Amino acid sequence: MRSCPKSIWDLDITCECGTMVLTAEQRSHIEKLIQDAKCMNLAEKMEQLLHYMRQQGLAIHMRVPSAVVGVHHHNRDHAGIDVSHVQRLISDIVSLGYVPSKAHGSGIALEIPSDEHGNECRQFNERLAENSDERLAPCDGAKLRYASVQGKPGVNF
Repeated sequence: MRSCPKSIWDLDITCECGTMVLTAEQRSHIEKLIQDAKCMNLAEKMEQLLHYMRQQGLAIHMRVPSAVVGVHHHNRDHAGIDVSHVQRLISDIVSLGYVPSKAHGSGIALEIPSDEHGNECRQFNERLAENSDERLAPCDGAKLRYASVQGKPGVNF
């Protein structure tokens, strides 16, 4: 069994399922962007990486209903999200308002496998909601299709 990556730098960019194969050129370009991000502007390099992956057909941009997006179980060193941050965000939105056109950025979500390989992520989100003392909405793991690994609150994936 593969060990979980401790950080983005430990990620293996090969696909275990075999449905996506990177060419040597794509792999080299992606690895260079990741290496550059270690010593340069991380946010800028991630934007470049996403742009390249979309250009190569390796990633897509889409808008999905929030009810089908959970938090990846490796996000924030396996913490998922900080419930108090969610509460502050909701308070800010209530008091200041929300402008959807300003809620854009580089959200990254991974598709949760619909088979048993996605169970850990679905169960993680259910436990996160259950243990939040009702500060998070209830979560039905069976409805989750995507798991957020990066993004600002309100971002469109």
